[in-house]
Amino acid sequence: MHQAAPRRLLVRSADLFFSRRYCASPAAGALESKSLDENGSKLELEPSKVLHFRNLTPYIRRGELEKLVRPFGSVTSYRLTTRTQALLEMKNVKQAKKVVDHFSSEKARVKKAEIYVGFSRFQELEKDVSRLADPKQGPSSKVLAVTVTNPIYPIDVYVLHRVFSPHGSVEKITISRKLGICGYIQFDSVKTAAHVKDLLNDRHIFDGCCKMEIQYAKSQELGVYFNDDNNRDFKDTSIPSRVRSDPSILGAPPVESVPALTAEDAAAGAPAVVPTPFIGRRKRVVRVSNLNVEKVDEDKLFNLFSPYGKIRKVQVIKVTGQGLIEMSDAFQAELASACLKGARVFEKELDTVVVDKELNLNQSRDYTDAHDNIFFPSFVRNCRGPSPTIYVWGLPSGVTDAELITHFSPHGEIAATEVFASEEGKPRARVRFATKEQATEAVACKQYSVVNGSTIRLAFAINGKPKKTSSSNAAEAGD
Repeated sequence: MHQAAPRRLLVRSADLFFSRRYCASPAAGALESKSLDENGSKLELEPSKVLHFRNLTPYIRRGELEKLVRPFGSVTSYRLTTRTQALLEMKNVKQAKKVVDHFSSEKARVKKAEIYVGFSRFQELEKDVSRLADPKQGPSSKVLAVTVTNPIYPIDVYVLHRVFSPHGSVEKITISRKLGICGYIQFDSVKTAAHVKDLLNDRHIFDGCCKMEIQYAKSQELGVYFNDDNNRDFKDTSIPSRVRSDPSILGAPPVESVPALTAEDAAAGAPAVVPTPFIGRRKRVVRVSNLNVEKVDEDKLFNLFSPYGKIRKVQVIKVTGQGLIEMSDAFQAELASACLKGARVFEKELDTVVVDKELNLNQSRDYTDAHDNIFFPSFVRNCRGPSPTIYVWGLPSGVTDAELITHFSPHGEIAATEVFASEEGKPRARVRFATKEQATEAVACKQYSVVNGSTIRLAFAINGKPKKTSSSNAAEAGD
């Protein structure tokens, strides 16, 4: 008897619609590999090398799922289709079966959250390559196809324009949502498209999510017949805007102005953009879990979070090992949470989430009127997660590397330092620690500290390795 070829999956957001029909309830402890026939009877799903993960945390990363299944085999493909569900393809069915068998009797956990694992109803994942050029041809089109994976935050033409416009002249953008999120960006030339592809391929739009996989498209010209959130012509002003059949009551929402990063920032390793304003959200409190409450207090949390916004109140709950930080708006709260999630400080890995909560003034410390509590919109372009190198400004004239070593060495091994002058001639410095954790502790403890009578500010640097090594600095310190 002729056996039908295995079904191939074109991944799209709607595919996870089937999960309700083919998967058991979470109370079962694992997904049951069963479906329903025409009579409503349960049928066993065929073992597949594609695994279906459910009940994921919103900030799940591919590496965390791969680590979970790594003892059973290797992963060949991955797709996060919603905030809480993902499809992952193993090398073969035998490896996938080992994963399902193991987690049918033992609970699977990622970031302390219990997740459910089962076979997918599809046999393998496949990307839609019908609109992609042959990668062997090299630069072949001025249109780039940008596949966005792990799209936790909303992606529209305005976000993509902010990502790509600093690096080349963007003429048109369209977004297809049939196979996940795929944006098509048309530049003024093939040369510009090639430059942008080399610069931004495999980069994340936001910290830890929205990774871009960039390829050349077959098309040489995008067709944009109206402007909306998924289509826009940035050159032809005569293109009409699509009129919704159900217009909103208040019209377009207000949009905060957030500066885009320059080409120099991107080349140095900065994120392409920072999280966009979360219009309409009122959540501005970041809850931090897994604190080392013996070493962390309100002041240290204030120091650690102040590079990401203006802080109103801070509360440390020692009983639960948690901290609450109220920022001045929802955008700053999301920015701080995204940048500091997973950061290690005082031997603990922080878990952050933005919550809808108001802090009680009697139970928290108020920093609203603190003279050091300053945050300007231009600071946003320099916001990023922890790195071994910290950037120091507000230094006094004549400060030396030896003085910086003395100031920061209580918090870890200093690998290198560099004192330099800004474009305005003001002293600045980079201090590189041996590890990210040491640099994070230094920011938490030495933010707004005083060096030779001047109050300094700290932020995590892009990379910018200091020129001087610790050995030369130590020699200077001993002179």
